[in-house]
Amino acid sequence: MSKFLRDESLTNLTITEAALSKLNELLGEIAYVVNKPLKKDDPASLKTYLLQSYLIRFDGKGFRLDSFEDALKYFQDANKIDRFMLFLQSVESATSNLVNGKSLQIGFDATDQKSCVLIVQDDDKEWVENSFSKVKERLGRYKNPHWVVRNRLVITSLQLLGVALGVFLSLWIAIKMSPKLAIENAFAFTFVAALLIYSNIWTVLHEVSLRLLDKLWPNISFKEPKPVHWLAQAILGTMAVGFFITVFSKLFIYFGQFLNSIMKPT
Repeated sequence: MSKFLRDESLTNLTITEAALSKLNELLGEIAYVVNKPLKKDDPASLKTYLLQSYLIRFDGKGFRLDSFEDALKYFQDANKIDRFMLFLQSVESATSNLVNGKSLQIGFDATDQKSCVLIVQDDDKEWVENSFSKVKERLGRYKNPHWVVRNRLVITSLQLLGVALGVFLSLWIAIKMSPKLAIENAFAFTFVAALLIYSNIWTVLHEVSLRLLDKLWPNISFKEPKPVHWLAQAILGTMAVGFFITVFSKLFIYFGQFLNSIMKPT
């Protein structure tokens, strides 16, 4: 079993045809250093021989290929790419299902962030560290600015906005409706009922908003977006930020006025 492993999640990358070509060249260079001294007539040497392969999923189809040219052709012709993966494996690793031998995997997935990974493993710690560092440095060149939106602060702010809005709306509904209800504790009953209804609606709205963010600013972007698309992203991003600021400001102003109106004078 391979003793050493380095892995890292891949985030906020734009993977173009040129990027894939450069990554493939880098894997070819890593493989060349290992394969060059090997003797083809020696079975023991052949076990450590490194092979490159590729996986691509697009337009409802998927292929596992040994030819980068074929994989790139599918990439060029695809309307919507879901996944592209590059593999560098020794014969020993391929026949042992990654349990033994050298292996390097780069995964790009537009639909599942958990599958966006860089994984390197082998018994040779130096080879693992060197290979991992080279690929990581290359991947760093393809970073995009989507981290501005795809970060914990934005997601948390969106959740807090939804919760605060729900509390405010529930209070407003309770103030308006409770005087018309001939029941005990009408205000508390109306507030809780409104908040429960809103929480169920917000669960759906929150999921939709996260999907919209993921669509506009995906973790992995395949192919360079058109200038118009970047302009649309900038406009939508500006509108979204302005909307959040406006709503938060109004919400706290109204909430402050409400608290002031119900506080008993001292």
